[in-house]
Amino acid sequence: TQTEVLHTSAGAGTCFYMSPEQTRSDSVDVGPASDVFSLGVVMYEMLCHHRPFDGSVRDAVVDAIRLGQPAPVGQLRSGLPKDLQTVCMKAIECDQRYRYQSCQELIDDLDCILENRPILSQPPGVVRRVKEVARSRRHLIIGGVVLAAGLAAGSIWMADRMDKRARLHLIPASNSAPFVVKRWNPETHAYDDQASGTGERIVRVPEGLYRVSSSDEDQIVEYERFVRDGDRLDLRLDASHGADLDGMSLISSPTPADLDQVPDEYAALVRGVQPFYLDQHEVSNAMYQEFIRDTGRERPGIWPDELDSSWEELPVTCITFDDARAYAEWAGKRLPSYSEWVWAARGSKFERFPWGNSPPDDESPKWGNWGAHDLLVKRSWEGSEQLRLRQTYFTSVLPVTRTDTLDQRNGVRDLMGNVAEWTGTPFIVPGNTPQMQVVYDQRFICGFAWGEPFVFERQVDLDVFSSDYSSQAMISRGFRCAKSVIVTK
Repeated sequence: TQTEVLHTSAGAGTCFYMSPEQTRSDSVDVGPASDVFSLGVVMYEMLCHHRPFDGSVRDAVVDAIRLGQPAPVGQLRSGLPKDLQTVCMKAIECDQRYRYQSCQELIDDLDCILENRPILSQPPGVVRRVKEVARSRRHLIIGGVVLAAGLAAGSIWMADRMDKRARLHLIPASNSAPFVVKRWNPETHAYDDQASGTGERIVRVPEGLYRVSSSDEDQIVEYERFVRDGDRLDLRLDASHGADLDGMSLISSPTPADLDQVPDEYAALVRGVQPFYLDQHEVSNAMYQEFIRDTGRERPGIWPDELDSSWEELPVTCITFDDARAYAEWAGKRLPSYSEWVWAARGSKFERFPWGNSPPDDESPKWGNWGAHDLLVKRSWEGSEQLRLRQTYFTSVLPVTRTDTLDQRNGVRDLMGNVAEWTGTPFIVPGNTPQMQVVYDQRFICGFAWGEPFVFERQVDLDVFSSDYSSQAMISRGFRCAKSVIVTK
């Protein structure tokens, strides 16, 4: 019928028996392989009693031919020889590259079947069949990929929303600048590696205290922060703002021999200490004044309106933990940890004092002001409370730059005396408890300070974020800085 006839540039023909290339309007590649296709359709119809490409209208037939996915012969007619099935399906290949290129090739394989010899042709391989299925179902596959990608993205988004860990947004100075994130371990007092990499990155971390650093060849920048679940913290890691090592001493790590004769508790505290630098003396008023001028931070409440030379070399006090940490980072340093401070002060001999185990036999300045804790605020002085605090401070502390002192180890002075010193380590509640109790909003205070009871190893600050500069505890509290040693591999 007219509906079965298709007119193309190659001529007219019955569409059921036309090759795919004949159905196209620009049929320029029609050749002997097209005749093979038509013969193959006839063969298929004879074997199966069914046309390989069918449809109720001409366009449907043409679409089926171009798609080229007829039902296998063996699926419609059981018991046919495998070789005969292969010959028939090869003759109606949609892609003429895989079809018999001439009728003679088709005849040769049919002769092989009649003579019970192996045919020359082979059925399509697995790879080709997979490709053909993928091509024929490309819209479904693309849709499936898009759907899977959407589901994956949604899952990632949902997982990110449900992840309550803190976000550390690390911004190194360049894409090649390395960073390291370490987490403080209260069991060992060491900082364990948590993450590392280069360039800008968001690192998800559980609640805890972290030391984040970035270094170039000879400088390192460090931040220590406690983060809670859900926090987001942006840290710019620019190691170009380095610290001057003048006035700092290098403190080596303890060796197994160093810890051989010390109490187990002390060995466990200092075993994880890595090499570090420590200020040889506490931060002075003059040094802290430079920080204030540069940053605009609030002046210590004990200071007079103008600092004169009599104040400049005394240790700065009335310092909160936030004050001390901000100064250390401004100077390109950090606060020492509790274990670092104790190791620098007591060393491998675990002595009671930095100068030995015996208390001094006099009260000369060479021992620091270790015995000056009885100099409390003198109520007999006239004037305001602030004036009395200043008078007590001024008559109790000693200049940080003095050199005629025996209160030193490794070149570090006043580890016991002058003022108590902040560390960056959260306070661990002493005693035997089933679970270690860490108080993250308090910090260890080390050293012996005038105005406070004798304390060498630790003292917890109960007002870590207090700005009450007039308290007796605050005016005897200062700090010194530390800096990690850059490790090169």
